[in-house]
Amino acid sequence: MKKEEKIRIKELKKQGKYNEIYAEYGSKVYKKNTPRKVKNADIELLIKEKQFQYIKEKYGENTYIDVLIREYFREINESKVSGWNKFVAKAKGRWWDLKNACRFAVPITLLLIPPGGTGMLLKASEDNINENRINYAAEIETYNNKIEEYAKEVKSMDLSDIQTFMKVMDDMWKSIDGFGTPAKDIQGFYELDLASEDGYGVCRNMASDVAKKLNAINPEYNARTITVKMQDGGSYRMANIERHEHNEEIKNEDIEVEEEELGISDSLNSISKEFIIGNHLVTLVDIKEDNLILVLDPTNPGIGIYKNGEISMLNAGIEKDARHYEVKEVGNMFFHGGVSGVKDSIVDIADSFSKSPLKYEKIDEKYGIDAQNRALEEVRQMSAKENESETFRNEYKVDIEEIDREIDKIEQERSIQRNLTNMEKDERE
Repeated sequence: MKKEEKIRIKELKKQGKYNEIYAEYGSKVYKKNTPRKVKNADIELLIKEKQFQYIKEKYGENTYIDVLIREYFREINESKVSGWNKFVAKAKGRWWDLKNACRFAVPITLLLIPPGGTGMLLKASEDNINENRINYAAEIETYNNKIEEYAKEVKSMDLSDIQTFMKVMDDMWKSIDGFGTPAKDIQGFYELDLASEDGYGVCRNMASDVAKKLNAINPEYNARTITVKMQDGGSYRMANIERHEHNEEIKNEDIEVEEEELGISDSLNSISKEFIIGNHLVTLVDIKEDNLILVLDPTNPGIGIYKNGEISMLNAGIEKDARHYEVKEVGNMFFHGGVSGVKDSIVDIADSFSKSPLKYEKIDEKYGIDAQNRALEEVRQMSAKENESETFRNEYKVDIEEIDREIDKIEQERSIQRNLTNMEKDERE
């Protein structure tokens, strides 16, 4: 640094013009020459004004992440989200994981709540879901009853995890009219669009439907949906599940849902591009024995893993070529009902840093595209045998009333024969 620059900085410090030091010489010189008390006061002011991106530029990413975590905790506390104590207990002692999590999932509550506000958008999302729960109570009950019946059928087959996942995704495509803009699209209950054979929907409806079915089959799956951004590039081979569009045939290519399709309010358009909503929904399931979070994509049938804050789809076969889905917390807030949706997703991301006993090759062997198609073939053969048995029973079973009529007929013939025999006997005597 030149002598005149040092003199200039010294003069600005003497006058208390620290922001001018930042404007003229940048972050590094500013931080070095500004007292901690002044910097802390400046950070508090920026937090109050919701200038989080400016904190990142002025004080660096480490300070930025620390501020986000602190403010995230404070915001949820003030919102009185149910289950917060459970979240804190789970997060305790996992500071590093949470710091990593925040690098992937910035707490969007901070961006959506204006200074002095009380979380109007978050509350609106939660209130809308609660209202839908009341307004569509009959439809929800009917759907849940159907799911319970379906779950009993699947549980009776005694399937492995991957067989269960592939059967549920396969059955979903077989039982609906296809992919298309949903007719109902009820926030919090997107699965209702697929409740009947003439139902149809997009990724949010399909992911929600699969999650509901899996939880009914086995609650330990803890199946839930999550919004992601589908990344361009990367190889991908879908499982052998036949897909079809509503009213027309699907071509042999991925169905990708545009951001506008997600139905998010235009009020989010002002949010920084760094926090884009995402364009796709998938289903997460827990596999406790492998310490894994698996990702099911019912729309583009396949399975992936949620590892180190990133989703990698196994249908590429090779880890470096895998298609990646980027998790998006803005979408989770709206689809899952406010802060609680973001809270649950932050926990998921932190959990994704847990170590699995399986290396990637073993995971691919157990859940990759070959395993998916093998499981599909196995469950289809089971279903075919069951259908053959049912057909046999239907073809050869005799109606009980028909049996009764046949017995009556035989009894009548026997009675007539007995009468004739008695008459002949009487004549002989």
